[in-house]
Parts: sequence; structure tokens; C-alpha cells
Amino acid sequence: MGRYLLTLLETSGEHEHTTRHVIEAENAQMVKYHYHRTLKDWGWSDAYGYGDKHTLEGYRGIVSELMGVEELDYHEWDVMEKYLSKWTKV
Repeated sequence: MGRYLLTLLETSGEHEHTTRHVIEAENAQMVKYHYHRTLKDWGWSDAYGYGDKHTLEGYRGIVSELMGVEELDYHEWDVMEKYLSKWTKV
């Protein structure tokens, strides 16, 4: 099981912020799968006209775009899991 850092750009109107989550998954592709599956299970849908296929739209026009997935080594994971939220896998 690999350890990854998931980086998202979340936009609402003119406001945007970056969020980062740690996640354990079999590989980087599974991190993307968990991102899509989790948000879609929460009622999000594909955001046509925004970004790429990794962009989803939620309630009240909030848009989430997957900006990156980076594999973490043991020491990076050890530090980051103390300060970043873990991605909820559905």
C-alpha cells in the first residue's frame, strides 16, 4: 500500500484555495479513483467547461479540481499525517 499526497484546487465564485490530503492507496491511479468515487457518492458531478476530467462540481457551484498526486516516502508521510487531514475513501 502506497502513501500519497492529494492536492486539490477548490473554487467558489472568485474565491479559490488549495487543500492537501494524505491518502493510502494501491497506486496513484487509485488515489484518483477514490477522489472521484468519494465526491460523486456525495452528490458531486462532472464539471463541464472547467479544467479537465478531474474537475467536479458540488453544491452551490463549488468546483474541485485535482491538481496533483505525489507519492510520499515514510518520513514525509510521518510528518504530513500529523498536520493534514486524511482523505475519506468511500
